Amino acid sequence: MRNTLALYLLVISIYGTAQSYHKDTLFVREAIAAVENKYQTATRSQSELYNGSDFNFYQPLLNENPYFLSDDWIQGTIEYDHTVYTQVYLRYDIQSDEVIAEHLNGTRIKLSKQNIGYFILNGHTFILIPNLNKFYEVLYDGKTKAYAAYSKTFQESISNEKLERTFRQKTRYFVYKDKKYISINSKSAVYAAFQERKKQLRQFASQNKLRFRTNETAFIEALAQHYDTLR
Repeated sequence: MRNTLALYLLVISIYGTAQSYHKDTLFVREAIAAVENKYQTATRSQSELYNGSDFNFYQPLLNENPYFLSDDWIQGTIEYDHTVYTQVYLRYDIQSDEVIAEHLNGTRIKLSKQNIGYFILNGHTFILIPNLNKFYEVLYDGKTKAYAAYSKTFQESISNEKLERTFRQKTRYFVYKDKKYISINSKSAVYAAFQERKKQLRQFASQNKLRFRTNETAFIEALAQHYDTLR
């Protein structure tokens, strides 16, 4: 969308220069018409995405922020109201569990959660699980599924007579199996979720040097995927 706008401005600039050499040439007029049409089409196609409410950003004291990965805008992909939009600048506020999009005019729009099918930020895919009314990262999407849910808690304190603010992040894991969501908060909980293949999964983890404490996400993802091969 930004590229289309830049192209539009470039052609307008060329048109102004070209007038002094070839007044109202057919080529220039057709080029302008084509780019105008492309710009207007792109603007209309994304108008539904930016149909939301204004979002007031948190103002940090230092580097604290309530967002996923970074407080910078991330160019991502989102399915909104059954339409997929690419190269959209997004932020995921994991404290409020809201997705924010940046409009071309700089306006920050809080998107309607119920209209979001999924969104992708730096390779991380999130979906809304309706009955839980929260966004979950999809770690593994097979017959068995593994998810991660993120949250941040705001804390304020006084240290050395200075105000300090922090956001503490917490990650919760879930496995979806046999039409049930199973909470995972330890290595033993992972094996309990896959009780009928516990022995094989222990062997698999040992052979592949998988450690829950070292990388909880990779451990759960790998075991869920291997479990499906044993079913």
